[in-house]
Amino acid sequence: MRASLIDLIARMTVLEGNVNSDQSVSWHAHREAEALSDASLIIELAEYVRHESKQDSGKAAYFILGKLGEKFPASESAALLVAQAKKEKNKYVLATLLDALGHISKPGDLDLAPVYALLADERWLVRHSAIQSLRRTNLHPS
Repeated sequence: MRASLIDLIARMTVLEGNVNSDQSVSWHAHREAEALSDASLIIELAEYVRHESKQDSGKAAYFILGKLGEKFPASESAALLVAQAKKEKNKYVLATLLDALGHISKPGDLDLAPVYALLADERWLVRHSAIQSLRRTNLHPS
């Protein structure tokens, strides 16, 4: 993965005390992530999230994937996030993933069964994020 992307993810996860949010390293890194416009980053991030074990880094990568998925609706971002939803166990990481998915247009043929299963999750944060993840879903009538 590109060093610049790894650096961006690291900056997105910086915790600072006694700093206004808009002056923090993390805040600026998130704004930088929102401005990314290189579709090839999606493939790199897909590989990254499959192997990343740090929760904060995973959340940052899912945030970026969501922003890229908004800009490149024909990309595999939505399918990747749905596949990862089956694997994530931490409620905060899963909620971030699902929130990112909610910003992406989803084709009608995308199997959302893993997301539907999360609608009944015992953790309210996951249930709420699962509901939000279904925004921008294109359903084909049967």
